[in-house]
Amino acid sequence: MKRLKKINELNILVVGDIIIDRYIMAGRVGQSAEADVPRLTDLRTTESLGGAGNVVANLRAFGAKSQIASIIGDDDLGRRIRQMLSTTNCDGLLVDPNRKSSLKIRITDADFNQFLALDDHDTHPPNATTRTNFLNILEDLMNSGIFNAVILQDYDRGCLDRQTITYILDKCTNMGITTISDPKYRNFEVLSHADIFKPNLNELRHAAGRTVLPDIEDLHRTIQDLGISSSCQRLFVTLSENGIYYFSEGKSAISSAEKIDHPDVSGAGDAVLAALAVGHHLGLENKAMARLGNAVGAAICREKGVSAIDPHDAIQIVSSL
Repeated sequence: MKRLKKINELNILVVGDIIIDRYIMAGRVGQSAEADVPRLTDLRTTESLGGAGNVVANLRAFGAKSQIASIIGDDDLGRRIRQMLSTTNCDGLLVDPNRKSSLKIRITDADFNQFLALDDHDTHPPNATTRTNFLNILEDLMNSGIFNAVILQDYDRGCLDRQTITYILDKCTNMGITTISDPKYRNFEVLSHADIFKPNLNELRHAAGRTVLPDIEDLHRTIQDLGISSSCQRLFVTLSENGIYYFSEGKSAISSAEKIDHPDVSGAGDAVLAALAVGHHLGLENKAMARLGNAVGAAICREKGVSAIDPHDAIQIVSSL
């Protein structure tokens, strides 16, 4: 109960790309008479928020408070994002008429086996005026003094660029606010200067420009080569079915993952990021934080599609640590 009460005191600002994840699921799959393609009928559509929006949902499932800051388009999708965030303070959202809001569409059968994946988004960074307006919003939010931590969730969709990230990291350092980051590719190096850095293995491989094996020796050599061992205070690299590698103060290890049959990894990174933020606030050591991340990731991978962890599962996992 003490831990759950402490989580309730946690308030996190989540900054990054918001994505609408739309699933079009077919109840029946046949063969088209017009072309050599499947014919899908009995269609059902669901939508959820991915990216930074999914991080917020996972934090709330744990019982933490959170607010989101992002740049969205002046379009129907942007208005849909606001609608889907109806229970969240939207003061941190900036509408950019030069940007389209991000959309992912997955066309699947009833068991979530994919037939087609469609992505529609911009990747360009904000122009100078938009960046200045966004930085002003961020400054007001961080000066409010209500946040214990700031999460930077980057999907390379253009909300975060080097200038914005550097501003956030410097501001948080000066204010004593913990920073936790999850990179994609473009801003990998600058995001590695957050207090807690959580790339996945593919992102680490991309930064290294080579194959990196999911073993302690190669992972340790890679983070040394990239300078990550000295740029952040705590490093967690998610290794999919191989677990989570963690490093801090010269010590590293791998926490094994639970084996999941036919896992769906959609949204797992967002959930693990939220779990690490919670674990850090609880004062957990690296080993316990990695165990927490693995347990939350396993819970997500058992589900289909992008979703947040069930609050009951979140409470059970925290209570079991």
